[in-house]
Amino acid sequence: MSLKAIYEEVAKCNRCGGCQAVCPTYAETRVEWSVARGRIALVRAMIEGRLPVDPETMAPIYECLLCQKCVAACPSGVRTDQIMLAAREELMKTQGKPAVARAVVRVLRNPRPFNTVVTLLGYYAKTLRPVTIVTRLERVAGVVAKANRLVDRTERRSLQSQAPRYLKAVDSPAHKVAYFIGCATNRLNHAPGIATIDVLQRNKVRVEVPEAVCCGLPALAYGDKETAKEMARRNLDRFAGLDVEAVVSDCGSCTSTLAEYAGLLADDPEYRAKARALSMKVRDISKYLVEIGFAKPRGEVKTSVTYHDPCHLCRHLKVTAEPRAVLKSIPGLDFREMKEADACCGAAGSYMLTHVQLSDEILGRKVAHVAETKAEILATGCPACQLNLGYGLKKHGVPAKVVHAVELLAQAYRAEEGAGTGPASGEAEDGRTTGARTTKAPEKREVAGSGR
Repeated sequence: MSLKAIYEEVAKCNRCGGCQAVCPTYAETRVEWSVARGRIALVRAMIEGRLPVDPETMAPIYECLLCQKCVAACPSGVRTDQIMLAAREELMKTQGKPAVARAVVRVLRNPRPFNTVVTLLGYYAKTLRPVTIVTRLERVAGVVAKANRLVDRTERRSLQSQAPRYLKAVDSPAHKVAYFIGCATNRLNHAPGIATIDVLQRNKVRVEVPEAVCCGLPALAYGDKETAKEMARRNLDRFAGLDVEAVVSDCGSCTSTLAEYAGLLADDPEYRAKARALSMKVRDISKYLVEIGFAKPRGEVKTSVTYHDPCHLCRHLKVTAEPRAVLKSIPGLDFREMKEADACCGAAGSYMLTHVQLSDEILGRKVAHVAETKAEILATGCPACQLNLGYGLKKHGVPAKVVHAVELLAQAYRAEEGAGTGPASGEAEDGRTTGARTTKAPEKREVAGSGR
């Protein structure tokens, strides 16, 4: 899509300023080009030839989180996120890929280089971190310093390679799904993925785990639509032939991207029908559980929990009630709603590394709201958010732990069997748990959700 093709969308902005009240970046900078109205004005000037399309004028465009807060609040319905993506795509066509985009896409395009990078990160975390020269470099390089604190460990092997270990035969399965493993779950934290598989199987769902590649969102976010299409085609090939009723993911970002494959490949005669079919089947794990009427757990999880709505999950996919329904179904759990639960945490994929200071400022506001609830657990529905939120809680000294919502449901199911928080099929290889106390509650089995 060229910039001229979105001129009508750009012209819809009447500069009312309604976006100022909701934009996470503007809340921190108070600079006009940090809000949708200002960014759209820059894009309009580029289209009209009053500004060049170059890295300097595009800097505010790349500062956008693509969180869609402004889209939800705009009285004219201006799709600021689509305008920003089109502008980034134009810059990539005229100026080539930015260095960061080249690095990110190169790593995520194929599993092998991604696995190599994660292995090196794990080696660094265990071996090099204490070295004085590295510590000094971290003080100079904010990006390295934050990456250091974000990734304090990595998984030894990918969850993809370990999937057979967690897949079980389901007697008389009522459903069959394909599970899409996102990059973060695959190599940085297995716990959400293991819990997803465990919970599905406990609800009479047979799970298939195709060998997927990155969903393509990082490439899309940088404006590299062709690479995103390439990744989409590869995933469609790997999911082809699976007789499943749904494609389930525990990552809100991956889920929303898979759901957009139909639009991404709409002009591809070979893949558009496949893309449309897959997009219609895509479900977030919490939404799918509610749709099938998941079994209400009897085991108690005695803890207090608040919930952070990932941007892709709550605004792109409109999934907000379902994660809360999952959490509130757990006996003993004290759910506490936080202020601005749907506000961006500042993660936005690699944004938390490319815009360290601004990301941290946005994150600080989120952490303050978490602290106000005094909850012991912060649940969410996106592994990237999980990573950033965990970093933020540690940075600000808030004694809460971050987990995926489905991990708590898996924990309740285990407690029902008297397993508590000990080693079980719903945990990561190293035995990490949420730390919440669990007990077995002898109540009648119920079914939660719509029962559809």
